[in-house]
Amino acid sequence: MTGLFRNLDLPRDLSDQALSLDRDGLRQVAWPRDAALHILDLLQDRAIAVRAGLVVQVEGGRASRTFDRWETAPEPGEAFPAFAARSQAQARSCVLHYPADDPTHRFVLSLADRLEG
Repeated sequence: MTGLFRNLDLPRDLSDQALSLDRDGLRQVAWPRDAALHILDLLQDRAIAVRAGLVVQVEGGRASRTFDRWETAPEPGEAFPAFAARSQAQARSCVLHYPADDPTHRFVLSLADRLEG
């Protein structure tokens, strides 16, 4: 597990769903739709932002990038907790855009616990 995901204390059944993308040139993990939504549930009421998201398609055990991605940036003067909540809501909306019965799409969530500065 990478980055802030280590600090989330994810339940084992959830962390077991992480697909490592190291071999595909990314140093992150991709989550099935329901797992990504569960992670977003765990982030609620925490000052952890979802700075960006990437959708990958998994076929034959290999992930390939799609052109679907999103980014959320803080607005001028926005407090970090408000930004975190807004970014989580945007991530949820993006993940929910994909049908629940499509097992080929996975979601990479890029988390941040502070603004890059």
